[in-house]
Amino acid sequence: MRISGRAFLSGSLINAEITAENGIITHIKEVKSAPDVLILPGLIDVHTHGALGADFTHSGEEELTDALKGYARMGTTSVLATVSSHKEQTMLDAAKRVGRLCGRGFTDRANLLGISMEGPFFCKDKRGAHPEEYLTAAKRELVEAFATGAGGWLRQICIDPLAEGALELVREYKDKYIISIAHTACGRALAEKFIDEGASNVTHLLNAMEQPTSREPGVLACIEKDCTLELIADGVHVDGFWVRLLFNTVKEKLMLISDSSEGCGMPDGQYVICGQRVKKCGGRMLTEDGRLAGSASWLMDGLKCAVSMGVPLEDAVRAASVTPAKRLGVSKGDIRLGYDADLLICDDALNIKEVYIGGEIIE
Repeated sequence: MRISGRAFLSGSLINAEITAENGIITHIKEVKSAPDVLILPGLIDVHTHGALGADFTHSGEEELTDALKGYARMGTTSVLATVSSHKEQTMLDAAKRVGRLCGRGFTDRANLLGISMEGPFFCKDKRGAHPEEYLTAAKRELVEAFATGAGGWLRQICIDPLAEGALELVREYKDKYIISIAHTACGRALAEKFIDEGASNVTHLLNAMEQPTSREPGVLACIEKDCTLELIADGVHVDGFWVRLLFNTVKEKLMLISDSSEGCGMPDGQYVICGQRVKKCGGRMLTEDGRLAGSASWLMDGLKCAVSMGVPLEDAVRAASVTPAKRLGVSKGDIRLGYDADLLICDDALNIKEVYIGGEIIE
């Protein structure tokens, strides 16, 4: 594979020719002129429940395989699959199904880099779309069973610091999994303590958490801590003011995510998340009582939206590729020698023209 264009190199757009062999970037050469296209690293979505009618918690392998092809066509070349709160057996079955698809080295679809458990270790106050009947104390036994079923592909556990047993769980697993603060009404003191004890990520910052005030910043205070921060920049979940402020303040910590659900890429209608019916209506996914239930957007949609809000393209690309790759410790998400040749060819409006996975163009 050999392609030329304005490539995302070291955080800047530079005219370059890129060569790959056996799926790996082997040569990068700056050139004086190049075709008028952008070459971006394939996007990495570290928080997505599904798309195109498929859901990582309840869909079968064939449905998920088809959806992963759709992810790739829309610019997401790698995914951390999110399994959400449900009956314990349903979650364990999902771990086995998704685990079998992880780490396979596909070149015709997005690759699964592992699994994130979003729930059921939440309290009811900020549960979002997670049904109260599935929520439970932070239980070691469930983590162990899930990890075993996933065949070693469990990468992240999302926990409400207020959940019973939360601190004990973060202390036990901080060196084995990414522990992420999520769906919580906790204040600054507990959020910071949770980070100090070993948590290293915040799930969809500003969503499903107590909103900051002048005297209680809550989880937002974690922007001063050593952790990464997920952000849904779809124009629905977070106002553009906050998106710009966060990028101006802590851009190196931000990871753009989709938080997409099975309604993404589908027409308006009824879908399912966390075992309950949700409705897609006008670009939003809503529970029957009107709460947001994930998003209806692809990660590339969020990248475009962030740029439209005033975020520099280079910063938005970094947050959707480089930082997630570093978070997961994979040689993807950047255009560097020795990295996987997962690349996007786009026009200036970020419309995707071609997608390469492992150096192979996908249809």
